[in-house]
Amino acid sequence: MERIIFVLFGFFAVSLSQPLQSSKDSEVSIVKYHNERTLDGYSFNYELSDGQEREETGVYKDGKDVNGVDIKVLTVTGHFSFIAPSGEKFTTFYVADENGYRVQKMMSEAIEGRSLVSVDTESKEDDEDDDAEMTTTVADTQ
Repeated sequence: MERIIFVLFGFFAVSLSQPLQSSKDSEVSIVKYHNERTLDGYSFNYELSDGQEREETGVYKDGKDVNGVDIKVLTVTGHFSFIAPSGEKFTTFYVADENGYRVQKMMSEAIEGRSLVSVDTESKEDDEDDDAEMTTTVADTQ
């Protein structure tokens, strides 16, 4: 047990010894922000100066709990994206509801618009294994 604590402390000490970026170029600011709450749910979106984006909407719908009692179920849909150090923009579209969190589509595109890679996932509602069918599309947009 002492060895595990010592190793964890060592990792913590090494992580603290790494210099933090403090240049003005690394400061990220909010470019756009919207947040709305209603009796039926919510929606928000934001965009940051480093290219990060997120948009999400939550809506209550009628459903049943495990005992068959009528309840309201929150269904969330949205997407998020970020720009990797390589210059590629990655975007993920998702849904979350009484069936859990599921990725609907993932995309990767070069900032210059040279290539686009898209991975679509479609849930098979009637499949008990919850497998998803995936389709990958690569296009040259030059």
